[in-house]
Amino acid sequence: MLRASQFIVGIILFIVVEVLRIYLPGVESESLIDLGHFVNQNIFYFRTIALLILIVPAIQVFMLGTRNAKVFVAISLIIALTVFLLCNYYVQAPHQASHP
Repeated sequence: MLRASQFIVGIILFIVVEVLRIYLPGVESESLIDLGHFVNQNIFYFRTIALLILIVPAIQVFMLGTRNAKVFVAISLIIALTVFLLCNYYVQAPHQASHP
């Protein structure tokens, strides 16, 4: 059970950080601009934490899991990779967070 919840938290963290990196620089609120700048400046750390959370349960599922679990993990990883590629190469923020 911990393995499944750990995997879900990692996937959600990975996807949310990538989407926030694109979405937040375009808002008008000062606090959200600060958050967008923080996420944009520390994206490497957020990605590393999310991948560290994801890697152990993904390996365990691929080695010991049932066929349905393997399919679920594979589809989730494909969706996360798609969001990553879209957010980094195809969808760009109107203006990146340039904090003075």
